[in-house]
Amino acid sequence: MEQKWCFAVASAQVDSERDGQVRQWLKSDDRVVIVAVDEPLALTTWALAHDGLEQLVFVGRQTHAPAMAVAANLLTGRLPQLQVSTSTWRTTTLGLAVLSAQVHESAQCAHEAVAQMQQLVPVAWSAAWLPSVTGLAEPRPSFIQHLRSMMPAQVAYLAMLTPQARVARLSSAEGTSELSGATLIMGGQLPQSDRDALQRQAGVSQLVVLPAVEDGKSQYGTSQAVELIWMPSAFAVKTGRPSGWCEVCQSPVWGEFCPFCRVAVVRYQGVA
Repeated sequence: MEQKWCFAVASAQVDSERDGQVRQWLKSDDRVVIVAVDEPLALTTWALAHDGLEQLVFVGRQTHAPAMAVAANLLTGRLPQLQVSTSTWRTTTLGLAVLSAQVHESAQCAHEAVAQMQQLVPVAWSAAWLPSVTGLAEPRPSFIQHLRSMMPAQVAYLAMLTPQARVARLSSAEGTSELSGATLIMGGQLPQSDRDALQRQAGVSQLVVLPAVEDGKSQYGTSQAVELIWMPSAFAVKTGRPSGWCEVCQSPVWGEFCPFCRVAVVRYQGVA
């Protein structure tokens, strides 16, 4: 591996025959890998084959938190010299993969990458398209939405995760000027009518279809779920100067604690 640090994105999607338990998200790009967290040793096995790896930013949906903790503990137990940061979010796995790739380009180091993800993930627009909400647990649909999903009429829904968790019928989902000119990225194919509706309501200028990176059945209650993320036309994040440095790894840190060593930072003079 040429990269000294990279992102690992947790997923419940397993396709061992085609992709393996750990796979590059994009071909010939080792900045972001997708990890099947249902296989606890998958990440450790992969890391053992990449001697040049020094730091790993491990991210995933909140639903993957228990499995990620097991995988991270096994990894650091076998490779104590490898620095690992683990964080979970209420967003789509596709969104985490897209943001990870973007952040890897803009961040100067793994510590700054963690700080940028903390800024971007909560405010990025992410959702899952669903043909039914009968199996959706989070965000929780209303009783009326649940009943409508049991009726024969074909009504699609958006399970919005960030910046605000809610469920809305696609036909009544409100557009927002904040997304005007953005690129809509989909993890899989949608019916043409729903693709058109999404583009109209969000005012997006481009639509990109990528392979799915998550198991829709376990995460959203239906195998037909399609994850979405809206990327602004101008991607920019400013982390500012580091707040201090870590006495353990001697790295600059943005925040109160080192995300890898989990110790309080020594603050630079003049930084509140």
